[in-house]
Amino acid sequence: MENIHPIAVHFAIGLFLSGVVFEIIGKLKLNKFLRIAGHWNLILAFFSIGVSVATGLYAESAAPHSGPVHDMLERHESLGFVVLIIIFLMNVYNLFLKERLNPKLESLYFVLAIAGVIAISVGPYFGGEMVYRYGVGVQEIVTEEEEDSHDHSGHGH
Repeated sequence: MENIHPIAVHFAIGLFLSGVVFEIIGKLKLNKFLRIAGHWNLILAFFSIGVSVATGLYAESAAPHSGPVHDMLERHESLGFVVLIIIFLMNVYNLFLKERLNPKLESLYFVLAIAGVIAISVGPYFGGEMVYRYGVGVQEIVTEEEEDSHDHSGHGH
């Protein structure tokens, strides 16, 4: 079950980033349809990041970690919660506040979006470091062929 997190998180990243891009281009080009596409991507990103956070918390409980990995895990987890909150706030703005607030406040929406882009870009870096540098959640698989000692320097391996 802990292997679901890497799958879920990629949906959240893709949906959020494409939502922000659609929003920005839609705002610059005054294209209502791109803004609508951005809104739908952000709605889907919210549900996806919820699954990502839940599966990440489960994966954390299943994987042993200590020392520098623990600190990295805490940063990764904190950034995941930051992204969850940012996507939630962006959806609240889009669904309930956009038509009621002063249009000048929309610049704060885009500042929030850029903060989310930074957080959703840095968070996975820590996740990748934990897996690829420290092997968190990776189980070594040894086959019968690998148990036999053989030379890799020769031809025709």
